[in-house]
Amino acid sequence: MPELKGYLGAIAKAAMALSLPLVLVGCASSTAVDPVKQLTICLNGQCGPAEGRMTREQLISSLLMMYKANENTEAVLCDSKPGARECARNFLTFFVQGGPVPGVSTFGSPYVSNIGLDKATLQIKYASSAFVTWMGTPVLCQNQYTEVTVSSPNSVLIESPSFACTWTVLPHIWSNKFAVDFIDFDNSVIAGNYAIRGAGLLVAGGGGGNFLLRMP
Repeated sequence: MPELKGYLGAIAKAAMALSLPLVLVGCASSTAVDPVKQLTICLNGQCGPAEGRMTREQLISSLLMMYKANENTEAVLCDSKPGARECARNFLTFFVQGGPVPGVSTFGSPYVSNIGLDKATLQIKYASSAFVTWMGTPVLCQNQYTEVTVSSPNSVLIESPSFACTWTVLPHIWSNKFAVDFIDFDNSVIAGNYAIRGAGLLVAGGGGGNFLLRMP
């Protein structure tokens, strides 16, 4: 019967490997950005609360001008510590389970293009292509369709709601969100907290933390 036991053991291990990504889907999809109570802006060398200094429309206009001034350039997108305006590393990091193999992924160096304002929704919209890796190996991802939504002087959300990446043979759907609590218009810097998540056949993962986006 050793052969039967070995066969059953192999089946059990395979079942665990197949079920783990399904469990991780729930974990990844529960990742959410932390709400921002106050947005701080820096302009002309002075930093302070955005509320009372800019209206929603003025904030949208200023953000659009900053993005347009840095269109068709590669930015720095990185993990940072709360309140720090510097990178802990030169990219975002998060966990991905690719089949039976767990590993760390990185996401960074976004190239921003096709920036425009949707006059119907007053959202800033653009395309972004990032350099993504899994366990040090480059991963192919499509351009991220990205929206910047300013709901009030204290609420700025940057979101790529759906884009495909290939950690395995088949593409998987991912999304990311960035809740903004700091904008330096003098130096083209945006900071806050983020969440990234995704899942597909035999793949699931995600993570979050604090981010810094620095445009040249």
